[in-house]
Amino acid sequence: MAETYGHNPHIIYELYNEPIDDTWEEVKAYSEAIITEIRKHDPDNIILVGSPTWSQDVHLVAQNPIMNQENIMYVLHFYAATHKDYLRNRAEAAMNAGLPIFVSECAGMEATGNGPIDQASWTAWLSWMESKKSELDSLVCCRQR
Repeated sequence: MAETYGHNPHIIYELYNEPIDDTWEEVKAYSEAIITEIRKHDPDNIILVGSPTWSQDVHLVAQNPIMNQENIMYVLHFYAATHKDYLRNRAEAAMNAGLPIFVSECAGMEATGNGPIDQASWTAWLSWMESKKSELDSLVCCRQR
């Protein structure tokens, strides 16, 4: 993919969608190997890295991020009827530690895909993401970690 499309500025790579049973150390090692290969062909497009537990353990990533790479962001997934303040707080703490976060999957219902839209929680998530736009602009992935 990087060899064929890496010259295009609109490419975003997502390395591992929703790791479930892998530790952060395993996901990190895998990601570092893949990033090395991508960077041989594409030195600057954004690379998204997931975290354990369906890309929700960003707090683990914040304690031990991938170093010496540019344009890396870490994925957060949430379903508003299931994931409430605790996950926003976790993401907030990770961002405060300097971790650039990219929400690549989200919805208003339960994580199972069932149930009604939790309008209050969905609105809280949308407000939180909107409030992070200017913060993210200053963090953005272009800085070297």
